This record gives sequence, C-alpha cells and structure tokens, in this order.
Amino acid sequence: MRYRWFADEAKETDEFGVPVSRAAHDEALQPQKIGYHRGEVLAIIIVMAILLYEWFHDDSQLIYVCVAFLVFELRPIALLFFFCFWQEFWFFFVCFWNVLGFVLFVFA
Repeated sequence: MRYRWFADEAKETDEFGVPVSRAAHDEALQPQKIGYHRGEVLAIIIVMAILLYEWFHDDSQLIYVCVAFLVFELRPIALLFFFCFWQEFWFFFVCFWNVLGFVLFVFA
C-alpha cells in the first residue's frame, strides 16, 4: 500500500488544529458537482405528483410534508434565482419601504 504524505506541514491540520488526512484534503480540492442526480429528480417529480393529488383531495398534513421536502430540495435553484435577481429584488425592497415610510409619515 502506498501512502501519500503532506509536503507542507501546515496542511496536516485544519484551522482548529485537528489532524486532516490526505484523502480529506484532496477531496476538498475537487470541484463540487452542481446539479441533481437522477434519483433526486425522480423524488422531486414524485413528491410534486403527490402534492397535486393531495391538493385536490384536501389532506393538509401530507401537503405540508411535500412542501417542506420541495423547499429543502429546491434550495440550490432558489439560491441561483435569488443571486441572479438580487439587484432587482433589493431595488424593489428599498423602494417599497421608502414609499411606505413616506405614506405613514404623511398620513399618520
């Protein structure tokens, strides 16, 4: 068996002083894959179908479970959408609060 040792002693520990293996160090350097796997997409589609079925049959407990699962699974898409439209959202948010403050100041 061949072991790979650290060339630099500073990389042997993390920022808290805990020893780090070479495999964990090399894994952290690899780029993370963005996107969904086949099973995750299938689970999202099945939960959407269950959500639509339960929406028409009015089972509120299962609807809450489906919505919670979809919110958890669709976080990467929501973050992508949020970062793409951050400036427009911030402009709307600031304008809304300025108009609301003016209305309250004038009519209060």
